[in-house]
Amino acid sequence: MDRDDRWIIRNFDRLMDRYGGQYVAVVHERVVAAGPSAKQVEEEAHRVTGVDLPSVIRIPRRAEPLHMA
Repeated sequence: MDRDDRWIIRNFDRLMDRYGGQYVAVVHERVVAAGPSAKQVEEEAHRVTGVDLPSVIRIPRRAEPLHMA
Protein backbone atom coordinates (compact mmCIF):
# COMPACT_ATOMS: atom_id res chain seq x y z
CA MET A 1 0.00 0.00 0.00
CA ASP A 2 1.47 3.34 -1.00
CA ARG A 3 1.17 6.81 0.53
CA ASP A 4 -1.80 7.82 -1.65
CA ASP A 5 -3.71 4.65 -0.73
CA ARG A 6 -3.19 5.38 2.97
CA TRP A 7 -4.38 8.97 2.38
CA ILE A 8 -7.56 7.63 0.73
CA ILE A 9 -8.25 5.43 3.76
CA ARG A 10 -7.69 8.30 6.21
CA ASN A 11 -9.94 10.64 4.21
CA PHE A 12 -12.59 8.18 3.04
CA ASP A 13 -15.47 9.86 4.90
CA ARG A 14 -14.71 13.23 3.33
CA LEU A 15 -14.31 11.63 -0.08
CA MET A 16 -17.76 10.03 0.29
CA ASP A 17 -19.29 13.39 1.17
CA ARG A 18 -17.74 15.16 -1.81
CA TYR A 19 -17.30 12.47 -4.49
CA GLY A 20 -19.86 9.77 -3.66
CA GLY A 21 -20.79 7.76 -6.76
CA GLN A 22 -17.71 8.90 -8.72
CA TYR A 23 -14.23 7.66 -9.44
CA VAL A 24 -11.36 9.72 -8.08
CA ALA A 25 -7.64 9.78 -8.85
CA VAL A 26 -5.27 10.68 -6.03
CA VAL A 27 -1.68 11.75 -6.63
CA HIS A 28 0.64 13.03 -3.88
CA GLU A 29 -2.21 12.91 -1.34
CA ARG A 30 -4.47 15.12 -3.45
CA VAL A 31 -7.54 14.45 -5.60
CA VAL A 32 -6.46 15.43 -9.11
CA ALA A 33 -9.43 14.14 -11.13
CA ALA A 34 -12.97 12.91 -10.52
CA GLY A 35 -15.79 11.68 -12.72
CA PRO A 36 -18.12 8.85 -13.72
CA SER A 37 -15.54 6.76 -15.65
CA ALA A 38 -12.40 5.15 -14.20
CA LYS A 39 -10.64 5.32 -17.58
CA GLN A 40 -11.50 8.99 -18.03
CA VAL A 41 -10.33 9.84 -14.51
CA GLU A 42 -7.06 7.93 -14.97
CA GLU A 43 -6.39 9.67 -18.30
CA GLU A 44 -7.13 13.11 -16.80
CA ALA A 45 -4.87 12.41 -13.82
CA HIS A 46 -2.04 11.36 -16.15
CA ARG A 47 -2.54 14.45 -18.31
CA VAL A 48 -2.51 16.78 -15.28
CA THR A 49 0.31 15.16 -13.29
CA GLY A 50 2.31 12.98 -15.68
CA VAL A 51 1.97 10.04 -13.27
CA ASP A 52 1.48 6.76 -15.18
CA LEU A 53 -0.45 4.86 -12.49
CA PRO A 54 -2.39 7.16 -10.17
CA SER A 55 -4.46 5.65 -7.36
CA VAL A 56 -7.98 5.45 -8.84
CA ILE A 57 -10.93 4.28 -6.76
CA ARG A 58 -14.70 4.43 -7.01
CA ILE A 59 -16.14 6.23 -4.02
CA PRO A 60 -19.52 4.79 -3.00
CA ARG A 61 -22.47 6.93 -2.06
CA ARG A 62 -23.32 6.80 1.62
CA ALA A 63 -26.47 4.74 0.91
CA GLU A 64 -24.47 2.04 -0.97
CA PRO A 65 -23.14 -0.96 0.95
CA LEU A 66 -19.35 -1.23 1.14
CA HIS A 67 -17.91 -4.34 -0.50
CA MET A 68 -14.48 -5.31 0.71
CA ALA A 69 -12.45 -7.64 -1.49
